[in-house]
Amino acid sequence: MRLFTGVQIDWNGGKKPSDEPRCGFDGEICTGSDQGYRSMITAVVLGVVLFIVISIAASLYRKWKIEQEIEGLLWKIDKDELLLQQPFGENTQSRVRISFI
Repeated sequence: MRLFTGVQIDWNGGKKPSDEPRCGFDGEICTGSDQGYRSMITAVVLGVVLFIVISIAASLYRKWKIEQEIEGLLWKIDKDELLLQQPFGENTQSRVRISFI
């Protein structure tokens, strides 16, 4: 075998290639950490979106529930359910005036 010294080699891309591929010959060096990183970012983003959606839904439900409770406290009397009694001995109209809205 003959070695050449002092000879300049014109490498493709201007750099000498490495002795071994970046991930090894069988891919044993690279364990897919890039894929795990992307999955982790996706999981965090989806978790934040889910938290925001659940927070908004809980807020809207709480507001609706409070409105239902307030509505239950209000009551109205139907004018057909009122029985007006006349004062003793008078056959005239009642002095009490009731206005209906």
